[in-house]
Amino acid sequence: MLFGGLGNEDGNPAMVYHARTESEVEGDPLYNPNRHAMLMQIRYDMNKRPIFAI
Repeated sequence: MLFGGLGNEDGNPAMVYHARTESEVEGDPLYNPNRHAMLMQIRYDMNKRPIFAI
């Protein structure tokens, strides 16, 4: 289980992360609070390796 069972109703794992949606960050990026929580389903290739791509 990933993160204590985080996933969809079929048991497929998911990953929660935070990211910015804009391509340019104004000022110091460490002090720019404009990040959003994202959720991504983790898929696997035929060798059972995770694919972290959208």
